[in-house]
Amino acid sequence: PFALERAQNDADALAYIAAASLTDPTHIQAAHTLVGGMKALGLWAKMVAVYPFIGGSAASHAVNAKSPGTFDITWAGSVLTHAANGVTGNGSGYGQTGIIPSSSMTVTNAHFSYYDATTPSGAFRAFGSRNSGTSTINGYSNYPTFGSRMTIGNEIDSCRTIDYRPTPGFFCSSRTSDSLLTTVNKSKLLRSTGNIFGATLPNIEIHVLGLNLSGTPTEQSTGRFCFFSFGSGLSVPEQQSFSALVQSVQGILGRAV
Repeated sequence: PFALERAQNDADALAYIAAASLTDPTHIQAAHTLVGGMKALGLWAKMVAVYPFIGGSAASHAVNAKSPGTFDITWAGSVLTHAANGVTGNGSGYGQTGIIPSSSMTVTNAHFSYYDATTPSGAFRAFGSRNSGTSTINGYSNYPTFGSRMTIGNEIDSCRTIDYRPTPGFFCSSRTSDSLLTTVNKSKLLRSTGNIFGATLPNIEIHVLGLNLSGTPTEQSTGRFCFFSFGSGLSVPEQQSFSALVQSVQGILGRAV
């Protein structure tokens, strides 16, 4: 349902392809499909940053497809593995996005998503920014004791999937009000939770493949990731449609799980 024709002449898709220096026909098809599909689903305008990790190099993986040159990733720490199958952490490297959650999103209208291609075998911090327990946005695919843990605003009110061990693939967590936080894994609604208890979003930048804890990088991942996005809140149907689209793109790239 996310055909290449939808975006083959789209200016945003072409700008991303140029910025990421994509020349492989499969990579170009995946980029067109992603941008065209997001626009068809009404998701594009809700994005602050989209990191498709297409191209196989640190430079191509750094590009923010939504607005190349703004919120592009700066890779830091020890060398990460950049390949056609995404970005793999080594427990030391991470990415600095430049996205300040308190400036680019609001605590009652925010989402994040990512595609974790790692078979769960420990705690994998997908990304994070945290000032305190009441000022945080972060995600674990496989959290000790819980199946996963996704937070927008307050650790007390995070979506913890205690009764369900998530599968590798797409995760999306979204807050659309002070009383609703939802998390979807591979189009399955994992859990909804409630009140933010007066929480805020942090005023320090988001790190991917690690956590920015009050300005100090920590908890770097050893997982393999294929996609990230950050932006406004999404409804559950939008999260599920987004999941199907991102899964389709990973299939084109030959790295779906």
